Amino acid sequence: MTLLLSIGEFARVSHMSVKALHHYDEIGLLKPADVDQWSGHRRYSSAQVPVAHVIRRFRDLDMSLEQIRLVLVLRTSPVETG
Repeated sequence: MTLLLSIGEFARVSHMSVKALHHYDEIGLLKPADVDQWSGHRRYSSAQVPVAHVIRRFRDLDMSLEQIRLVLVLRTSPVETG
């Protein structure tokens, strides 16, 4: 079962700041699962926690956000064989 977490809750479980999560949303690196149409409040899926942990680890290794984006894109792209 996937739970939706407020940005504050997600920040705590992912060990990221709310400010970083706002920035990652703005640049399209880690978009929230849901944004309330009226209030603009972001909610993240509990299934996004592992991705947030990967981003955090790569940032700890001083990888640029563009490098991280490339890794995440390659991670979700189908692998061609043949």
